[in-house]
Amino acid sequence: MRGGLGLLLCLFMSVALAAKPVPASTPDGLVRAFLADYQAWNDRAQRAVETEGQERGVARAQADYDRLLRAYCQPGFRGEPLAFGSRANHSPADERILSTDIDGARAVVRTRDTHTIAGTVLEADYEYRLIRADGRWYLQQVYYVDDEGRYPSL
Repeated sequence: MRGGLGLLLCLFMSVALAAKPVPASTPDGLVRAFLADYQAWNDRAQRAVETEGQERGVARAQADYDRLLRAYCQPGFRGEPLAFGSRANHSPADERILSTDIDGARAVVRTRDTHTIAGTVLEADYEYRLIRADGRWYLQQVYYVDDEGRYPSL
């Protein structure tokens, strides 16, 4: 029964995400909403694997991630391979906006994720590339940024 309750919760959250309007009036607003939805997706994906097993859990996580991308990206966007874990790569508690640059219908939002593992402070920088179309902002890509370059991570 407990596994069934987890399955129902995952299904409810997936439907809720698909129906949820994205607050996209500003690039910052879109990024903040994405951070919260990404963390919720990661947490559901991790629970799905734990409660349903690897194959079914990953299939559910992929379907849920596809819905997340449809909510935030323009039609036809293809994301990077699926990646999730016990700690979400993006979280509103750990990732803060450093700057926002808007140039007409394009924007770049730079963020820094800061968290501590085993007493060591770790930082990761990201660039969210957005485009304004059809009266709203869309994510075009999220890049992990380090000293050697930018790497697609959406």
